[in-house]
Amino acid sequence: MTGIDAELKAIGEYLDSVRQAKHISRAQLARHLGWSEKTLQRIALGDVDMKLSQFLSIMSYLNVTLHDVVSHSSMPLPSAAVMETLCLRAGAQHDDVALAQLQHQLEAYFNQYHLPWAHHYALFCQLMLAELAHDDAKHPHRPVVVLAVRRL
Repeated sequence: MTGIDAELKAIGEYLDSVRQAKHISRAQLARHLGWSEKTLQRIALGDVDMKLSQFLSIMSYLNVTLHDVVSHSSMPLPSAAVMETLCLRAGAQHDDVALAQLQHQLEAYFNQYHLPWAHHYALFCQLMLAELAHDDAKHPHRPVVVLAVRRL
């Protein structure tokens, strides 16, 4: 088993334990997410490399943060590049829920670990949320153009 396989298994087991602790059946979660129970079982066992959208959907439904998941595995904190990619993807997809979740997680990283880049990307998420709210009000069908601002 490779390191990433072990992490996928640890993440799947953690998410499954949270589901069970909240007395949510696998069938109930599958119905809510529109997935099969088999997919959830494979994720729980670490047999499948879940997509980012799947990971965020499960986290959102179970009301857990990336920090919660990371603190229950041997994974290091995500890098600035990973968080930037997640922010950009959520913004490009007009996913205000994911952006708000990322902003909250980044603020927690900044407060706990004093990482300047975490504060930078939390503000970046906040700006994209404001832009999405403004654009949705004025032009509900206009695509959002997301520009990454890099530190010098």
